Amino acid sequence: MLLFFSAFAGATLLPLSSEVAFGATILTHPNSTACLVVATIGNTLGITFNFLLGRGLLKWQRFQRLLDRPKLNSAKSLSDRFGPYVIYLSWLPIIGDPITVYLGTTKMSFPHFALIGFTLRFLRYYLIYLLLKT
Repeated sequence: MLLFFSAFAGATLLPLSSEVAFGATILTHPNSTACLVVATIGNTLGITFNFLLGRGLLKWQRFQRLLDRPKLNSAKSLSDRFGPYVIYLSWLPIIGDPITVYLGTTKMSFPHFALIGFTLRFLRYYLIYLLLKT
């Protein structure tokens, strides 16, 4: 349960790292596969929270006043043009969490976001798993 919450919180804008908790858990827990699944699901739900936060910011009137429409439309066109590439950086520490919020503000397709986000999180945790188990 602690691993799930660590993975979730680590994927939000909170300054936490879920990789340390994941590494400690797979080294001490006999069922590493379950740890991999729990961490991946928790982290994916965390980036989903960020994505929905980005969508919600668009509805917040004070936030909308900070952005004039041409800038918002420009960000949308950049996301449309480079969005698939931007999301591939979302697994990186420090910059990944704001990217997931940004993608929500650009109204990126949620199924596309969720599929790529889940895959990237799984691959990151799987790489950590392989490094620690060998």
